[in-house]
Amino acid sequence: MRSAIRLWVPLETPRQVVLVFKESLFWSDRWIQGRCIQERAPFQFNAVGPRIVKCRTVAQGLENNKWVRDISGALTVQVILDFFFLVWDATRAVQLRPDSPDRFLWKWTSDQCFSTASAYRAFFIGQYEVPGAKCLKKTHAPGKCKFFVWLVLHDRCWTAERRKRHNLQDDDLCALCAQESESISHLLLNCSFARQIWYLVLQRLRWHSLTPPCYLVDFLSQETNQSRSQGF
Repeated sequence: MRSAIRLWVPLETPRQVVLVFKESLFWSDRWIQGRCIQERAPFQFNAVGPRIVKCRTVAQGLENNKWVRDISGALTVQVILDFFFLVWDATRAVQLRPDSPDRFLWKWTSDQCFSTASAYRAFFIGQYEVPGAKCLKKTHAPGKCKFFVWLVLHDRCWTAERRKRHNLQDDDLCALCAQESESISHLLLNCSFARQIWYLVLQRLRWHSLTPPCYLVDFLSQETNQSRSQGF
């Protein structure tokens, strides 16, 4: 989101500031105390047509209060309250200085300058880290194996439990043991057939002591449930 720099100039009235807004958009840019009108007054913003939102600059809107004529929707109580208490007073404290250009600041860096790396990092803000993802990335394994493990970490494998959750079948019992629900953690670790295969394979390598323990089964079940609650 773009935001214009504040150019403070001493005036007789301390509340007034002189700003430059030839390119900043009145309705969608963050020019009022670091916030945009869409955030400060959402009801009033919804009463403005989308075409005007995209083209009305701050300089145009403040000239003879042209922004007031942009309001074309229904004048509900919420719109009127936003008008008087959130927008009108804020615009009264602004004057224009036409001899200086706008400067847009990038809020995701300390120097407020745009960089591709900061934009890429901002794309992942709010996302949680998947346990085991970094280890999987460094693993020297075939791509199809890594992709399968990625599906396992995100609980995206089409097991019987997932098919039942999507109303694709009525029964979610494991096809191998027919004792518990066929989740991905059950198929890979907890199923009696899976645990027997783990033991036999590791026994040939004399690593039978590395058979996945029960607490790892519970941990994987907890992580897949968390992924499911996050929308996966």
